[in-house]
Amino acid sequence: MSRRAARPLDPEARREANRRFYARHPERDPARGGSGIHPTAREDAALRREWMDYYEAAGGAVETVPRRRRPADRMVAPCCDSWIHFIVMDQETERRLPEVLIFLRLPNGEERLVETNGQGEVLIENIPSGNCTIMTFDSPDLIPALEQIQNVDFSAQRVVMPAETSAQDEPPTQEEPSEESEESTESETTLSVRSLLLHQCADYHVQRGDDLETVARVGGFDTIGELLGFNFGRLDSPDAVVHALTAHVGVNEDSYDEEGNLVFSGNEEPGVFYYPIHDDSEHATEQVHIIKVQGIRRRSPLELETVDELGQHRPNQQLQLVPTCGEPIPIETDDDGY
Repeated sequence: MSRRAARPLDPEARREANRRFYARHPERDPARGGSGIHPTAREDAALRREWMDYYEAAGGAVETVPRRRRPADRMVAPCCDSWIHFIVMDQETERRLPEVLIFLRLPNGEERLVETNGQGEVLIENIPSGNCTIMTFDSPDLIPALEQIQNVDFSAQRVVMPAETSAQDEPPTQEEPSEESEESTESETTLSVRSLLLHQCADYHVQRGDDLETVARVGGFDTIGELLGFNFGRLDSPDAVVHALTAHVGVNEDSYDEEGNLVFSGNEEPGVFYYPIHDDSEHATEQVHIIKVQGIRRRSPLELETVDELGQHRPNQQLQLVPTCGEPIPIETDDDGY
């Protein structure tokens, strides 16, 4: 409720109210070049109430006016001034992991795919406050072309373990982590991760008689393409499919039946496929969340030779490989320096 002077105004009460008001606020007196009192400006509301007090004290009649509330013409979006900060780290080494995709559902229901930077961090700003959900990601954009995978003739595509690793098999370069603000509020979660996509996941060891369709069903995938896409990322050709199966699952000559069909023998090493566990987790906004992940360990072939400054082979050298994640691996070159 608000007050206003009843119409018509009382001239005597008006003059008295003006006299008392401008005696107290001479800088507002229009006769002296002041701006007076604005009839609607919010910043002059207190001045308007003061003038009404003087007017009513001088005998002027006032009336109360109910405030009219007009319904909103449209739904008003929630205020988007919040943020959330994720840091993704390897569970074993606590090294930060760059280029990890996180599929989020924001508090307003919006779904967003974000990626950690070179320091393993991602900051999402200008979002509604509440809880963000890390979700399992099933987008077909990361699944290879199914027509290239569903009907692969593995008998014609057999390959041996390649001697060199491709660029996609090499672990991403890690950068030194940046210092965190001491004022940050941090929470900690342990999940599992594929090389590029944040997931909780479980593994399945192939058994004798399994084929790709069997493994796909075990993992809850609708197609072989989804199984391979989740485990190896985008595969652009049948050759790439066979390379991934040979290098990372251990497919070999014993993995084919008499007709040349791919049927696992159970002796593949490591013989492991991974599949996602649908277990969405929520994380509050305006906090820094440390997500510790256990990376899927994929074996990759590596050929080394030890030489001296003149390029001559040095045999029987003891070396130690230090992987990005995990414990150091002791090795020794042979009599030829390989």
